Amino acid sequence: MSNIPNDQRQLVREEVSKTIFSKHHIGGRNGYGGFPSINKLNKSIASTIYDADEDCCAQIEQEQKIMGFNKIQVIAKCIGQSEGFMNFNLNYDPYTSSVLAIDKRYENHYIDCGAYDYNYSSAMKIVKTTKMPVVSLDKLDKHYPVDFLSLDTQGGELSILKGASITLQTVLGIETEISFREVYKGSALFGEMCAYLDSQGFEFICFTSILSDAPMTMPYSGRAKKLNTFGDALFLRKPTLVHDDINRKKLVFAALAYGQVELAAYFANHFQFTTPEHYELQVQPENINAIESWIDFVEVFLHVVSEFKPNEMPQTFSDSLSLESSYARFDLSPEKPKSPRAGLFSFIRNRLALLPEPLKNVLRDAIRINKVLEYHLSAPTKLEMLFEHVELHSIVKKLKRSRFRNLFPLKDSFSIG
Repeated sequence: MSNIPNDQRQLVREEVSKTIFSKHHIGGRNGYGGFPSINKLNKSIASTIYDADEDCCAQIEQEQKIMGFNKIQVIAKCIGQSEGFMNFNLNYDPYTSSVLAIDKRYENHYIDCGAYDYNYSSAMKIVKTTKMPVVSLDKLDKHYPVDFLSLDTQGGELSILKGASITLQTVLGIETEISFREVYKGSALFGEMCAYLDSQGFEFICFTSILSDAPMTMPYSGRAKKLNTFGDALFLRKPTLVHDDINRKKLVFAALAYGQVELAAYFANHFQFTTPEHYELQVQPENINAIESWIDFVEVFLHVVSEFKPNEMPQTFSDSLSLESSYARFDLSPEKPKSPRAGLFSFIRNRLALLPEPLKNVLRDAIRINKVLEYHLSAPTKLEMLFEHVELHSIVKKLKRSRFRNLFPLKDSFSIG
């Protein structure tokens, strides 16, 4: 790009600025459209939502307009694996409506909602069954391409994906509801979902939510841990299968939208996006408002990533421990006698461990007061500024806490084996 005349560079910028990231969501009863809503960027995103219940489509369209999406399409269709007819169950809680019925083994299960028990037997009770025409995603007329697909269809996700094998060839990311238990009779389990999507060129990235339930057997006083039953999972296209630069940047954007900053940087390095190709923005407070589209966001991210230096990386395991030290962790020989000073430190540490957590936090902050002040008063990094601009506040918080790891040690110890 650096050798292209300025007038042609401007044409490229204008062409790229028209490029829309297109997301499709199946099962959007309340206007929720899958994929994280980034209000600052929604005008560069097209949103297509499908729902089998035509009565809720007006609400869906209204909510999507409020969110400010560039293009909106709401399709009142029941999506399945192939064309035909299928019974659709409208349940007591419409959010649980599905082409599948509850498995009787789980009728007595519930989710603790605080004020009440969300028991499956009543929430998933069928109010009305309607015979509906079903169409596959491959056969459906869609106004906008499918860059990202999300599904929330109460157990019908895998059959829908199997009816979308052609569509999936150009999809870059998928977020789908998954099940660890067959609460809806005949629904696919998480392992089956992973195997199928792997065969279609996607890799599992993370769970975006996990929902737990339990049998209704105990009052509040007898409740503790519960069973992981439902959830949502993110899958992204394997980068080796993405060859077009715009689609590569869409893959980076999908990773960033879900807070997968390190994975997005890996994609950027894999695609050799070391410097922005179409924009020359500098991430500074006075011009960060120039970021208005998803591709602006990605270009600035690529610029920030290009500035990181190898010497900024933390120590590795082998840097921290010699081979001798690594193996010494498993030495079962009698311990060497400890010095009196070590014993004193151990005594103090054990006593501090008995203090209430709020008091321990106060003492820690008092000891590290200079770092605490630095945490609260320090200027944000360019990366934090970028995510703050698009109002992805939860990711900003994670980035900042990671920057001050000496104040926020890892909660769980790590071990392999």
